[in-house]
Amino acid sequence: MKWKKRKPELFFVLLLLLISYFIFVLLRDTRTLSGLERENILLEKNLEKEKALSKQLRQKADDLKNDACIEMTARKKLGLVKKGETPYRVIRLK
Repeated sequence: MKWKKRKPELFFVLLLLLISYFIFVLLRDTRTLSGLERENILLEKNLEKEKALSKQLRQKADDLKNDACIEMTARKKLGLVKKGETPYRVIRLK
């Protein structure tokens, strides 16, 4: 007789534990998913920045293949001059 009275109680306790477990798992997975979505957004922003930098570097590399650009860079950075040119420096007074 005692066993028949306890069966419904045991069933409801087990059901409550099962529901609690599923709620816990659902909340944990929701938190994990939220974190992954934030990380994905940050990675996409970084990817866009890297793509822009890559585009700039490709453009600069293409410019360096041009003879006029090479000459201009050699004149500015290395101070090179052509034959027959007279080099000069500008002295700024303070």
